[in-house]
Amino acid sequence: MLVSSDGVCMATSRGLDNERAGDLAAIVSGLQGVAEAVGGLFDLGDTEQVLILMARGRLVIRAISDGSRLAVITTARADLKVVAFQMARVADGVGHALTPAVRRELLSSATDSANT
Repeated sequence: MLVSSDGVCMATSRGLDNERAGDLAAIVSGLQGVAEAVGGLFDLGDTEQVLILMARGRLVIRAISDGSRLAVITTARADLKVVAFQMARVADGVGHALTPAVRRELLSSATDSANT
């Protein structure tokens, strides 16, 4: 899932319905806010990645650009090194395209399409 700096779901994988995508985008945004607060409180710098370990899965959140985030849910057995490597490849591939101007254009286009 790709989440904008203001918590809007920009893209998801197939199979994730809009309601769950919106919920996950809000969670990702909130977790990012918590991580940034900890970084600021203890002068630790910018958040690069957030990792949540659960009994049957993992949530990995990676910084992309201008506050945008890439979030991936995996199984508990997933190799996190491979996941992190693939997320870095995606982030490097799309990060340059996630400027605020591009985001505004995408949202405008989606709004125009919905109104026609």
